[in-house]
Amino acid sequence: MDASALSAKADASSFNAHKEDAAAHITAKERETWNGKQDKLTDEAGNMTLDGDLSVASTINANGGINIPLAASPNTPASAVNRLCSLGMAAVTDAFSTQSFLSAFTLYGNSVAVEQTVPGWCWMLRKTAAANGTIQVNLISPFLGVCNYSGWRGFVLPIALGNNGSRNARKLTFFVGTTDNLTKKTAEDLDMFTLSPAAGNTGTFVRFIDVTFYQINDSTTTPAGYPVRVRELLYNKSEAKWVVYETNSVIPSFNTA
Repeated sequence: MDASALSAKADASSFNAHKEDAAAHITAKERETWNGKQDKLTDEAGNMTLDGDLSVASTINANGGINIPLAASPNTPASAVNRLCSLGMAAVTDAFSTQSFLSAFTLYGNSVAVEQTVPGWCWMLRKTAAANGTIQVNLISPFLGVCNYSGWRGFVLPIALGNNGSRNARKLTFFVGTTDNLTKKTAEDLDMFTLSPAAGNTGTFVRFIDVTFYQINDSTTTPAGYPVRVRELLYNKSEAKWVVYETNSVIPSFNTA
């Protein structure tokens, strides 16, 4: 074997070793990933936008808060997440906090009773007979408002319905605003406003609200559940008369915890 042939074999051996060196070369897939890489995670203002989902293995710290647009629907079947997004994350803490303290109560009719499970905080209002009855509960302090990301203001009043399997409807009545001129219709039919303006009352800044909870599951609604009727009585200043607005909703039977 001459020197030129030996040199050729040596060069071929070196070339093959270089060719098979994975550390010195990249695959076509690696080249595609490298060419499509993002040079900078944030823009000039410090914002970061991702085209896909974000998954982390540890806790996310958001000291400035998390903004969830109301138009966005959570991409999850978890009903608890849907309820919290509808409520607004900022009101979650208030929703489970005591807003007001219960004070005195008055019974109307012989078919109702009150048990002070936790005086001032938790009372059990009971039906003792089939006849209509009313319980007036007074509050030491007025309702405290809460808000969510949409700017909506309201209040939270925790209640639990049911009375040892009773299917009779319950109605919660209250008014918002200030008025000294009103009429009480106690122990009356559910379709009557328990509180209403007295004759001549033109209180612009007061509204009376009746919320009726029906205890029988209605399978014809979408979704199936327990109907809730909200009626609001307020004064229309431009028409100089009291008007009623009615909204019908439902508590889904698959999510009543």
